[in-house]
Amino acid sequence: MTLRNTKPVLVAIFASVTAAAMAIGGVVPLLSLALDARGHSATVVGANVSVTAVAIMTTGFFLPHALRRFGALRVVTVGMVLGAVFTVLIGVTEALGAWMVLRFLVGLTTASLWIVSEIWVNRLASEKNRGVLLGVYSALFGVGFAIGPSVTGQFHPLSPVPYILVAGALLLTLVPLAVARRVLPAAQADDSLISVSLVRKAPLVFVAAMVSGATEMTTFSLLPLFGLKSGFEREAALLMVSAFALGNVLMQIPIGWLSDRIGRVRMTGACAGAATLAAIFLPWAMEAPVAGWLLLVFWGGVGFGIYTSGLGLLGKLLPPQDLAAGNSLFIICYMSGGLTGPLLGGAATDLIGAPGALIVQALAGAVLVIGAVWAGRKKA
Repeated sequence: MTLRNTKPVLVAIFASVTAAAMAIGGVVPLLSLALDARGHSATVVGANVSVTAVAIMTTGFFLPHALRRFGALRVVTVGMVLGAVFTVLIGVTEALGAWMVLRFLVGLTTASLWIVSEIWVNRLASEKNRGVLLGVYSALFGVGFAIGPSVTGQFHPLSPVPYILVAGALLLTLVPLAVARRVLPAAQADDSLISVSLVRKAPLVFVAAMVSGATEMTTFSLLPLFGLKSGFEREAALLMVSAFALGNVLMQIPIGWLSDRIGRVRMTGACAGAATLAAIFLPWAMEAPVAGWLLLVFWGGVGFGIYTSGLGLLGKLLPPQDLAAGNSLFIICYMSGGLTGPLLGGAATDLIGAPGALIVQALAGAVLVIGAVWAGRKKA
């Protein structure tokens, strides 16, 4: 199938993903601010974030079976509708226990589109354009994720209005998919389930997913703390995260394009190596303001590039009938890294000081570089 033939359905998928990213980007800080406004501790806020990660991992485990039984579009439709309902309920709920349950249910239901959309893009792509298409996918997700907070941030976190807007964005994801429903590719083969054999087929893919999750979540959680401990004002410390996220928007398409030409294993290793060096040199680079901020953007680009390259490698190494299970396992590994990375980074910061989390991220990147070198030699 040529790009011209797949262009309408890709546009529909990309539009749906952008709306979903707006919803996710809008609700994540909104929930944290709401808990803080109700007087809950930072520990409770962190636990609430962890609940979402566990929910997404849970979805990864059962999604292949659900896709096999009900079909991708039906699963996504039910997930988005239920996610919208649960989001509105969060906006009118005060009891912390109920909040936690609803937060889990929102993550459980809305993760379906995240996983299924990646399966669709990988199935529609060829080896000539897989990197570019996944780069567009990642860049649009980054754009939506950036727009979301700017919208919900206009309202008080305890008002029901922003939750209704997020629910509306979740429902909006279904419009382009409904238009393209007759040409959406299959997302599940009859016999594809998560198993150890998937790891044997593509070990580097799942290591990349864990390193990507650890890098991104540790940065979003602890980079502001690095900034504060390094003497920056609160506003500048928060802008560090924005600069890191900007790299995702600007660099994913070039990274994807390059991976189509030099190979996905090499690109994964290159992104990991560049991210490792960026983490090592950031403390010194931030002493020279321009160089430091440019390095943050570059680090964000190659850090997110690990995810993009790893996802492309998944599509290359696994046959179509394994993509649903493989992509689900990819997300499980990503969220596992996202859970453990901040814990290790936080502990390292307490023990070593400001650079502690950066050292953890550099070590994680180095592991992936070694894995990419090993995979490249094995292939040769």
